[in-house]
Amino acid sequence: MSEADLKKLRKKIDSIDGKIVHLLCKRFEAVDEVAKVKKNLGLDVNDRAREREVIQNYKSAAKNLDEEFVEELARLILAQSKKIQSRR
Repeated sequence: MSEADLKKLRKKIDSIDGKIVHLLCKRFEAVDEVAKVKKNLGLDVNDRAREREVIQNYKSAAKNLDEEFVEELARLILAQSKKIQSRR
């Protein structure tokens, strides 16, 4: 492999990273909508059953990734989601 190959691979990674961030933004926009609905229904931000479901969904979708990493990632995203919902 050459320096050019390395540069091309890094550019590919940067593109993927950009897509991940864009999708996170879209997810958090949806979370904000969920917060509005929960508020109207008088529901609490915390929903342990839903959190377990989301974590399990992550693990099921990420078959070739380290399970501990996937769970940590899911918990980080859920923590940010709860922070967004709490602001409502």
